[in-house]
Amino acid sequence: MEKIFTKEYILSNRGCYSREQVEKLPFINQKTITLTTLLNGLPIKDFNWFFIRKCELTTEQKRSVALMYAETVLPIYEEKYPNDDRVRKCIQGIKDFNEGKITKDEFLVLRRDAYAAASSAKAAYAAYVAYVAYAAAYVADAADAADAAYAAYAAAAAYAAADAYAAKWQHILKEAIKNWIKKQK
Repeated sequence: MEKIFTKEYILSNRGCYSREQVEKLPFINQKTITLTTLLNGLPIKDFNWFFIRKCELTTEQKRSVALMYAETVLPIYEEKYPNDDRVRKCIQGIKDFNEGKITKDEFLVLRRDAYAAASSAKAAYAAYVAYVAYAAAYVADAADAADAAYAAYAAAAAYAAADAYAAKWQHILKEAIKNWIKKQK
């Protein structure tokens, strides 16, 4: 999936950026602007906002990207809480639910457990990771109207976890997004 955007589209969908800030972006005068261009040229939190809210992802893509965020930052949680497998089980539960391997009730228990892990985590970045898993699980089961909000929540929480933990995690998250985009082609 390599979405292509024009300068006019970026200007019309600039979020918290002023028109002047957009005009100063190094890539803005390119004839076409791709998702990869945006990922490489924007801070990841700003890219995430645009990606989730302005790229018109399908419901399946929203589910896929929320799961990708959760899988990418899971090691942050597991480093802090190596004996707590609730977040990992929730992420696996998303896959199992999508494949029809577990019931909705079983899935909802795993989602609730991820939320409980987030609520009890003392380290902010670990809590963010658990919230990413919870949001991804919500997207897996949500009606289309809620998908964008929870996918955005997963993106924001993944960024917050990566940002709070270490700069290397922002790079890891960026690479995961690049790989996800390539798979969509």
